[in-house]
Amino acid sequence: MESVSFRCTSCKQALKLSADKIGKRIKCPKCATEQVVPKSGAAATAGAAEDDGGGYGIVIDKDEEAARQKRFAESQKTTKKAKVERQRVAKAKRKSLQEPENWQKVRTGLVVMMWGVVLWAGPILFIAVIWLLGILSGPYYATVANRHLFQGGVPQAIPGQMEPMNFVDFFVGIVAGGDYVGVGKVLLILGSVCLLLQNLVCITGYVIALPIPNKFSTKGQLWGLISVSIVNFITNGVLRLLPLVGAMSYVLIPFVIQEINLISAAMDRAHPMVVFWSRAPFWESILFLFVMMSFYAEPVLIGSFVWSVGLSLKEEPVAERGRGIINLTFGVAFTHLCLFMLGLTGASNVMIWVFRSIYCLWLLFFVLLILRLAFGLNFARIVLDNYLAISAEEEEMGKVKKRVEDAEEELEEDEEDEVEEEEEDEEEDEDDEDDEEEDEDEEDRRPRRRRRREDDDEDDED
Repeated sequence: MESVSFRCTSCKQALKLSADKIGKRIKCPKCATEQVVPKSGAAATAGAAEDDGGGYGIVIDKDEEAARQKRFAESQKTTKKAKVERQRVAKAKRKSLQEPENWQKVRTGLVVMMWGVVLWAGPILFIAVIWLLGILSGPYYATVANRHLFQGGVPQAIPGQMEPMNFVDFFVGIVAGGDYVGVGKVLLILGSVCLLLQNLVCITGYVIALPIPNKFSTKGQLWGLISVSIVNFITNGVLRLLPLVGAMSYVLIPFVIQEINLISAAMDRAHPMVVFWSRAPFWESILFLFVMMSFYAEPVLIGSFVWSVGLSLKEEPVAERGRGIINLTFGVAFTHLCLFMLGLTGASNVMIWVFRSIYCLWLLFFVLLILRLAFGLNFARIVLDNYLAISAEEEEMGKVKKRVEDAEEELEEDEEDEVEEEEEDEEEDEDDEDDEEEDEDEEDRRPRRRRRREDDDEDDED
């Protein structure tokens, strides 16, 4: 059976079809381009068809296949060269690290900051446990009020006097349940201690990293972090820890235990729970917004610092992680702000679940923020370790080179000393030879003088 061979008009793939397909439209098996089988083609006999298996379709052109493999090998070689070139450029960039002793302090500061950020996870864990205890214990608003709101039990009505109230135990009780007031207070105190430790550890890390070369406002960012962290330390100690331990009666409810808006007792109230129990709802809301802004300013500045470190090292992956930290922090802060503002509007049976959903979303995003902060700081530390290792290697190579140069100088000095000694020896030998010649001349002159004296004596006798 006769066949016709030709090339696809689009992809140039060699095709072979039976002769009865001439003039008909076909699709290329490789690129699916429609085309008409041409009349002019290399006809093949049935025997030839049997030699190659009697099949029709794509023809494997050995020359074309060899050319394709050659192109593939060249492409692989080019890719390998590009990779080597990128590594060479990266290594060349890393050699440009200046003041390695200061960057070593920055590296230590990054490690301390990372562990300080990890301490943020403590309060989140404790708050989640408190809320879980409240869900399991159920709503006991009236029972908690009778048991924990007034100091000394049931209040005594005294005209002209206000009965002192134990707001902390009451708020913790309506969130964690009346049976878990003590556990809830302990967990909140532990969370406050973790926040204070986090502030102290991070401040230590910021101070350690202060010797960083001042590029892209890195020093200004560190001073900003130190200032913000000090403010957060004061607010956590005064507005959170002191009320919990009973050293201060005033309680900023959204800051100490914001979960009060998530309980069932907060539904269908004439005044939202936070507004009802606040002494000055407007001013307390302004104060809480300031505290929240100061709290979230710290991770924003940490992300900005990581970003600046990446730019200083000319490492885009580090800078990208810094930008990611900033973006995620703004997202978490916005979620927290929405949760607070919605809590001021009150809740219905439906809105209470909206509050709880937003709260869970905030917890999830905050955990992701902690992880991203820790990983971002650790990644910057790893990259900086590579630079410091190269700097240490270059310094060691410089020391070795200096020792080699010193040895070569000593060798040259020794050779010069040997040459000088040889010259001195040669001069001494020449002096000795001159002395010997003078002695020989003197010995030769003595007989002549003796003979001359004898001749003179003989003349005198005559």
